Amino acid sequence: MARFYSNVLSLFLACLLLLVCGEVFVRLYHQLFYGVPFFQSHRIQEDQKLGWKGKQIFGDSMSKKLKIFIVGDSFTHGVGVKEDKMYYEILKRDLNAELFVYGAYGYGTLQEYMVIDKYFNEIKPDLVILQVSNNDFINNHWELERRSLRNNNFHIRPYLLKNHIEYRFPKLWESYLVSFFSDSKFVLTFLFKTQQLLSMLSEKGFLPSIEDTIRKEGLNFVPFKESVETTEELMRKIKNRIENRFFVAFIVDQVEPSFNEFKKIFDRNGISFIDSIPAAISRVQSAEHNLLFSDQNHWNENGHSLAGALLANELKQLTLLPFQKRI
Repeated sequence: MARFYSNVLSLFLACLLLLVCGEVFVRLYHQLFYGVPFFQSHRIQEDQKLGWKGKQIFGDSMSKKLKIFIVGDSFTHGVGVKEDKMYYEILKRDLNAELFVYGAYGYGTLQEYMVIDKYFNEIKPDLVILQVSNNDFINNHWELERRSLRNNNFHIRPYLLKNHIEYRFPKLWESYLVSFFSDSKFVLTFLFKTQQLLSMLSEKGFLPSIEDTIRKEGLNFVPFKESVETTEELMRKIKNRIENRFFVAFIVDQVEPSFNEFKKIFDRNGISFIDSIPAAISRVQSAEHNLLFSDQNHWNENGHSLAGALLANELKQLTLLPFQKRI
């Protein structure tokens, strides 16, 4: 028995040593390559209401120019694209606009609504632009995100559940690990990198994910149908919140059935929807004209340049008379 306890203690001390060494290594790596202070907690990126913080670039709220408030996910965050090369910089130039931008990796529609609700009175924009993606339907439904290998953001986020907001972690057993090791960068980095590996394997077809079921069954798949209904309710909330200001949405990808469901949602609610950008990106994309990052999803600088020009042109074509007078 004494030998058993001795072995258990040795194993415990070995695990503890591994944890400490791993923690020191990860913190040193982040400090050396990303400039993150050694003792800085990852909690600095958390947001009590939104789940996690995004990139915020706000102009002058007292400006007499056309004020545009743009909210979106990683495409609006930029994924490393230089700020002066982002798609919205073209809007700023071509439309002579004052920009207010909030973009965050993995945000769902509820988080985007909460951003608009938080800053709307401060900005008083003339035009609100919402950037949407096919994975919004995953991120708007806890069950779908929990079962997704490709679009699970591995963060506590707010979900709209039967007219009330609930904060949940989109995994089951991992939530206990995240809670217990909430201050360990080593453990959280390990879990996140594992999730990224599973996502990559799923994207390459080695592992199934809930996106495959959605593609096959569409609205016949009850969780997806519920997410479409939730997403439509959130679009109505945004429209009501911005009162009589102009509201335009545009989509960055063309994945079915999400693409078609977005079109129907915006059509039913009288919201202007720009859906031409994904097809245009696909037509131009080639070895000679690369518009995408290595993930073959997000736009690089060339992609942002084309998307911004297309978006500016589409906005000019919309019959928004007060908006056009300001250009």
